[in-house]
Amino acid sequence: MAARLNIVFVLLLTFSIVSVGFISYTYAENLLKNSVEERLQREANSTREMAEYLRLAYIGQEDRFEEQFQAGVKEQVVGLMQDDLNTNFFLVDEGVTPLKVNANQELPGEDIVLNHMEENDSGVLHEDINGERYSYAFLRIQDLNKQLVISLPEKSYIGPIKQLQHSVWIVIGLSLLISTLIVLFSVRSMTKPLNILKNKMAKVSEGNLTEDVHVRSSIPEIQSLSSSFYNMLKEMRLMIGEVKTTADQLTVASEKMDQSSVDINNYHNQMQEVVSQVGGGAEQTASSSDQSTRWFHEMKGSLQRVSERVEQVKHSAVNMGEKSSDGEEQMTEMITSMDDLSQGFESLHSTIKKVTEHAVTIKENVATIQQISRHTKVLATNASIEASRAGDAGKGFSVVAMEVRKLAEQTSDLSEGITESVSATNIVSEQALEEFEQMLEYLYKHVDTAKITKNTFTYLLQHIAETNERLHVMHKAVGHVEQFIPEVEEVTSNFSSIAQQTLASTQEMRVLSDQQHVTHQHSLETIKELHDWLDSLTHRLSQFRIE
Repeated sequence: MAARLNIVFVLLLTFSIVSVGFISYTYAENLLKNSVEERLQREANSTREMAEYLRLAYIGQEDRFEEQFQAGVKEQVVGLMQDDLNTNFFLVDEGVTPLKVNANQELPGEDIVLNHMEENDSGVLHEDINGERYSYAFLRIQDLNKQLVISLPEKSYIGPIKQLQHSVWIVIGLSLLISTLIVLFSVRSMTKPLNILKNKMAKVSEGNLTEDVHVRSSIPEIQSLSSSFYNMLKEMRLMIGEVKTTADQLTVASEKMDQSSVDINNYHNQMQEVVSQVGGGAEQTASSSDQSTRWFHEMKGSLQRVSERVEQVKHSAVNMGEKSSDGEEQMTEMITSMDDLSQGFESLHSTIKKVTEHAVTIKENVATIQQISRHTKVLATNASIEASRAGDAGKGFSVVAMEVRKLAEQTSDLSEGITESVSATNIVSEQALEEFEQMLEYLYKHVDTAKITKNTFTYLLQHIAETNERLHVMHKAVGHVEQFIPEVEEVTSNFSSIAQQTLASTQEMRVLSDQQHVTHQHSLETIKELHDWLDSLTHRLSQFRIE
């Protein structure tokens, strides 16, 4: 850039100085020629006026007139020679006759001058004769009935102009040398800090934010640009550091979520086993209840076999009590597992909330970067405007301003990518939060159902104990069986209804457990998407070095 600026400035200076020198020389030369033409015309007019005056003064004295006329022309020639104008005077009638003052001279380019005089009575003529340029002034003198011609070689008066030409070229050379040195120094003082900034910007565009920017310049615009770039670099370091920290925290939180998902899966499997065991017990209980009902219906038809069947019913009741006791213990374990599962869901719920809060923090930091990027764009635009006002001298500065503007746009584009990633992460986190809240609600319902089932088992065990006592009484007093058959039948019917309700509750628990498993699978997919977004964010951040 410095070389291009030097070439442009030197060419402009050369063109300007040479143009001024050439125009000055040409103007001086034309001015001198015009002055000489006017002088020749004045001398010719003076000669004519002198002839007219002498003709009036010496009427009939031709010799006296001729003598005075020649003397007057001689004085004119002397005056012209004092002004470095070596002129020759000629009278043209049928031929060309030199006056006495230049009696031995001939008219250069006689034919050309005579041809021109035939076309015009008076005027000024410039012709090249044998490689030498002459100026002619001619007019007709009526008192002599002849034409006067004054010839003047151009070399007699153009000498000072030639000396002026040499002086002008010497001044032009010195001016070009001094101006070139000044331009080289000025361009170097302006482009050196710009080159430093350009190199720093190239490293920043590659992701290297470890180097500081220290540019010394007396130009206010470059100082402002350097300060703005330094502030932007500082803010980018802080922002990327905070984003990396937040990404690490999100990674740790994601790992915790993975572990929580594994725990939830284990809890779900355990709950499935407990539900299966409870369902088996409920089916056996329902089957036993149906069998007991059939027994009491048969007791109505055959009281003779009551004594034998009492022992069987008593044995069945004891087995049912044992199984119900086992079912109560399993239900207690299931409730304990579900409480642990609830705690795990609450921990996962809290973790997702933290992820959402970190995502909000990232968005705020990215907003700060975008604000800095917009400020940098404004500064770059102002710098471009100032560079355009400076004209050609500000072109290099305008290029740097455009580079700063591009860098700010790249920073803005990167910030928008991070914002989109964080927004997507925030959406996924909110979806996961809603799904976990639904899972917690379903889990709380399951816990309530399990507690109701446990109470049912407690109630069932109490009734089984009562049944055993009644069977014991029936064993001692078979004779009173007919009195207690309706009551026992009612109890058995209630027991069968409870068993059916228990079996239905167990089936409902299986359905809810399957729904919970599906919800958990959705949560796992959500966590996987969160992992993918974190990997993408980590990859973007790995491109920057701040230490």
